[in-house]
Amino acid sequence: MEFEKKIHDLLDGHVNVVEIDLLRGGLSARDQRHGTWPREPAQIIVSRADRRSTAEVYPCPLRQRIPAFYVPLRSHEHDVVLDIQPLLDECHRLGRYWQLRYDEPSAGPVSESDLAWAQGIAREAHLMA
Repeated sequence: MEFEKKIHDLLDGHVNVVEIDLLRGGLSARDQRHGTWPREPAQIIVSRADRRSTAEVYPCPLRQRIPAFYVPLRSHEHDVVLDIQPLLDECHRLGRYWQLRYDEPSAGPVSESDLAWAQGIAREAHLMA
């Protein structure tokens, strides 16, 4: 897998790596290198070049907004805070998601309770019967 190789090459180098995993499945690059740990279906992982043995993990539970997170820059610069939720909201608004078939099975793993919650929202928005 080309993406996985690229991430591993970055992690082997002396660069900061930010992995935004919203796919709700598979293993993150850090999972593959160090073994898995309890996680949300989606997460953001920040791996700093000068602290490679640890990582900052920002869980992204389905029912909550995606958290803002710190992005490391160069060692002499302060981190910046990145809030991607407004961007995702705009993509959702412009992306014609009302045309999807919300009554079909989910594309990724989802718990029964999260599925019931999502279906309730889809029903309230008249996206499914």
